[in-house]
Amino acid sequence: KRFGPFKIEDEEGTGAFKLKLPRTWKIHPVFHASLLTPYTRTKEYGESHQKPPPDLIDGQEEYEIETITKSRRQGRGYAYCVKWKGYPDSENEWIPLSRMGHAMELVKEFHSNNKSAVGP
Repeated sequence: KRFGPFKIEDEEGTGAFKLKLPRTWKIHPVFHASLLTPYTRTKEYGESHQKPPPDLIDGQEEYEIETITKSRRQGRGYAYCVKWKGYPDSENEWIPLSRMGHAMELVKEFHSNNKSAVGP
């Protein structure tokens, strides 16, 4: 399975490229050209897919959550894997319950649809 598209930030040596990866990915961002596939236009993304900008809520930038996909224990609390609206699955991110303030309705909906999911 391939993810992307990603921007090339720099050429590193002969045939290796540094990619701009999602900040949540904990992997080395340099890949040999043989592991990369050129971007081709699709109906979904068109020529230049633009990710939606954040909303301003109470003076803070907030991204809209499309759905919560799963939950887990994190330290003494809980975290939720969220899919951001308008972003590919490669941008999904674990968010602590303490940062889900504006999305508590989605948390409640997630737990009502997933009775066995861990949570408060």
